[in-house]
Amino acid sequence: MTSQAGFDYRPRDYPPFAVTVDVAIFTIRRDVLHVLLIERGGEPFLGARALPGGFVRVDEDLDQAASRELAEETGLREGARHLEQLAAYGGPGRDPRMRVVTVAYWAICADLPTVRGGGDATAAMLTPVEEIEQGRVRLAFDHERIVRDAVERTRSSLEYTTLAARFCPPEFTIGQLRRVYETVWNTPLDAGNFQRNVRASGAFEERARMPPSARGRPASRWTVVGEQPAGPLMRALARRPPGRSRPPREPAAGGDVGRPPRTIQSRPVEGPAPSPADAAPLVERPVLAGDGIERPALPLAPARRRGARGPRSPAASAAPLPGRVGDGKIRAAGPRAEGSRAVAAADGGHVVESAGPRAEGSRAVAAAPTEAGASGDSARRGAEKATAEVTRNTPRRSPSAVTGTGGAEKATAAVTRNGYLRDPAVERFVEWLRPRVRGDVPFSHEYWMLKSRRRWRCDSLRDAFENYEWRGRGFAANQETLERFAADLRRAARDDDRDGFVEAAVAVLRWGGVTGRNERTLRDLGGAALPEFLADRRLLDPSRADTSKLDGVRRMNSGWTKVHALLLDNFPMYDGRVGAALGCLVRLHCADAGLTRVPELLRFGYPPGRGQHNRNPSAGPLRFPMLSAVSPRRWSQCNVRAAWVLAAVAGEGPFGELPPRRRLRALEAALFMIGYELPAPE
Repeated sequence: MTSQAGFDYRPRDYPPFAVTVDVAIFTIRRDVLHVLLIERGGEPFLGARALPGGFVRVDEDLDQAASRELAEETGLREGARHLEQLAAYGGPGRDPRMRVVTVAYWAICADLPTVRGGGDATAAMLTPVEEIEQGRVRLAFDHERIVRDAVERTRSSLEYTTLAARFCPPEFTIGQLRRVYETVWNTPLDAGNFQRNVRASGAFEERARMPPSARGRPASRWTVVGEQPAGPLMRALARRPPGRSRPPREPAAGGDVGRPPRTIQSRPVEGPAPSPADAAPLVERPVLAGDGIERPALPLAPARRRGARGPRSPAASAAPLPGRVGDGKIRAAGPRAEGSRAVAAADGGHVVESAGPRAEGSRAVAAAPTEAGASGDSARRGAEKATAEVTRNTPRRSPSAVTGTGGAEKATAAVTRNGYLRDPAVERFVEWLRPRVRGDVPFSHEYWMLKSRRRWRCDSLRDAFENYEWRGRGFAANQETLERFAADLRRAARDDDRDGFVEAAVAVLRWGGVTGRNERTLRDLGGAALPEFLADRRLLDPSRADTSKLDGVRRMNSGWTKVHALLLDNFPMYDGRVGAALGCLVRLHCADAGLTRVPELLRFGYPPGRGQHNRNPSAGPLRFPMLSAVSPRRWSQCNVRAAWVLAAVAGEGPFGELPPRRRLRALEAALFMIGYELPAPE
């Protein structure tokens, strides 16, 4: 073939590759941003979720191919949607079949009809974008990257175009438009500022007013000026407005163990600045931080309270000023446990910030001091007002909490096996779990396995156990290996064979794929490893363990729990997958029982997973702590409690048909498979 330019062109000299289109279409359901996904009906990635798309035909352009694939795989036809080209993705290994370059599109459909699977898609479903961004939902190919890029394009486009109106009906209220911005940007907006910005943007016009509501002023109907689907804004909207709230960080298990002391900073509240004559020596006051530890505060500079009258002497400047609870606040920054709150009265007109950790339900409370030289009536009124404010914000306590009797007895009883299993919250969970272990109540779970590239499903805990697989072998083969390791460990412990114990423990770690630092630690311990593990075994033995005395456990993580599990009877391997699955079961139990918080005795911690696997069972207010090897006591406590719970139900149904020494291990295997990837919460 000869081109018009006069040079030869032979297509076979160039490697062939294919071109595809993929479409990320967004909609909002119940104030949550969703993306439309399909379930693949063919290889590669059979059964995995993916964006709708396919190969471009030789007789169509890219836009036509995107519309056709969207219609074939989801049933969506041309209509009220915004379709725009996003970017091209051409990584050499993105498609296992051949070299494939995809051109991605993104779309918006406000009133998305019921979608159905078609073509090579077996199903179509709406999925919250947050679940993909947090790694809870895995997608085929490189579609997770495409979704993230499309979401970012959507969020940035809302800043300078009228694209947000595509999520709304043809005529909408300012409140409806604001909720779109809050949903897509995932941040709250001030209603007054937003309305002023919309009016100043020049891109929206008021059409009509709705009938007055029961609360008074009628709302206005608005629409987009002109016919452009995403016209420009004359005044861009701020994507990250100042002062937006930040989501609280979840505390890691173990608190602030080993962290350096935190600082306490002070800043004056708004008010007139003191004159040089008002200067006084700096005064140090102890501040009770949120963790109950009294720390000396940094020197506090005196400041005049807003509205104070009369001159101030140096002696009066050094004295604390009267004020309201609102004039001075103690803020505990850093990790905050659930339900924690800080309440303080005025402290010299300062806002005292403490970065100390805060225990669950803890409060920092300070009284309102009296100003030197103030009248008795004004001082009394200020103190009464501060006391009333603190009383109003303080939760009511039960008589047992006040006297310290009932709570202490219950805490003492729950640290042993019998006491723990007799706790009402634990009893209810065990009774909820029994029929699911027997198979009387179904339990379904599924996910996409990355390495084997296949869909894993189970319809019951027994089904999960029967589908157990580790290193290409089933339960029976792996159990034989573990029983051999257990015999080697116990023989070395009996004969005080310290070198043999280290080698047997290293073999266990290699089987579990948790060597590296663990193996180096064992090698470094050498002959001291066996006495250390034997001392820990006495503390962790589930038949006589006391969870209030686990501070002596020196080391615990996903590797050490495997060695302990083979040294002890009825002791599960509490690794990331088992902890995630057990927390998931507790969360489902709490949801069925209508609980808004996880009972403290059922807050099984989850070790973080490797890569992007979701091992966090938390959802909404039902939160679980993350475990860390730096806090072996917390990890050990979860391990012992898991041993008690699983042993209580391991004899149920099909698990009771196994030999006694394998029953708990079989239930652990079912949890191991379930915890590979947790589903997105409903």
